[in-house]
Amino acid sequence: MPGGAWPGSPAPAPRDARRGGPPLVTAAVVGGVVALGIVLAVVLGAWVVRSGAEDLGRGIGAGMIDASAAAMDDALADLRDDYGMADRGLGIFGPDDSGLDAAEVEQTAPEAPDGLGEDPVLDALAQRCFDGEFHTCDDLYQEAPLDPGYGPYGLTCGGRVAEYDVWTCSQLD
Repeated sequence: MPGGAWPGSPAPAPRDARRGGPPLVTAAVVGGVVALGIVLAVVLGAWVVRSGAEDLGRGIGAGMIDASAAAMDDALADLRDDYGMADRGLGIFGPDDSGLDAAEVEQTAPEAPDGLGEDPVLDALAQRCFDGEFHTCDDLYQEAPLDPGYGPYGLTCGGRVAEYDVWTCSQLD
């Protein structure tokens, strides 16, 4: 039989329909899909954890501030009670003019600034305080050394008020 099949040759084996192609290509595609899934999961997980950590940090920070403010308020309330100082405008973080009415503070005539000390700069501040420039009383109190002369004179606004009746003499303006 010229040009035909050899009579004794076996027929080719049928292809297995379940095999999609060479096993190396299939493994590479599956591996790529799995790797892409892992990368996406890691990126998404990191984003979720980061945003959650920021929210958690903000919450902890706000709680610490609130707790500190409450503790400070309690401590200051105890101090006011212990030393007989009614609420004279002491807020959470220090003096607050909203609670003080200077008209309610008992004032007397100023005392002359004689014999406070021998510092010409502080003497000038004391004289201006005596003359009614209340901000200079505050300056005198802040600049004066801790001695029985200039400091108490500035603190009492030139002898006009009792010590600690006002937070600053400027409130008397």
